[in-house]
Amino acid sequence: MRSTRRPSALSPTGSSPRRPAPSSLPDTPAVRLVIHAWQAMVEDLVLTWCAHPAGLTREDLVVVITSALPAIIDTLP
Repeated sequence: MRSTRRPSALSPTGSSPRRPAPSSLPDTPAVRLVIHAWQAMVEDLVLTWCAHPAGLTREDLVVVITSALPAIIDTLP
């Protein structure tokens, strides 16, 4: 079976991410707010997917979830 896993959740293309890894992000109220919102989105997405997969495989869901956090973090000033 061929793996569909990407090289890195922070860098889908294998290149360097635009932002530092989440473990090296500053601990600020804005970062905490964004991560908390992402966590709520992930919880809802997984629970909804379990009931109605909408044509997404588990691997597709993982890609959506892991790609969302860096994308949201990139919106911070």
